[in-house]
Amino acid sequence: MTAPGPQPTTARSALPRTLWDLVFTLLIPILILSPNLLGDGVGVADLLGGGTAGNVRAYLLAALIPVGYVGWDLAVNRNLSPVALLGEQALC
Repeated sequence: MTAPGPQPTTARSALPRTLWDLVFTLLIPILILSPNLLGDGVGVADLLGGGTAGNVRAYLLAALIPVGYVGWDLAVNRNLSPVALLGEQALC
């Protein structure tokens, strides 16, 4: 019998999974909806056309980011994160 060899190491993310969930479900949508992005006086709504149409487009984009992230996470990892689901429900 031979001794088992070294196990392959897996690359671990520098950020915990819960932090990734919070970034994609809360931080990015909040930044998209911010009217004064990074203190420049320009928001994503202004970049998407401004006025009511820009606001609607920014809101839809902010709502689709968590939906896309949860869908991708479900397809890749085959599990649902409670943090991501709560963040998605808060925006939709």
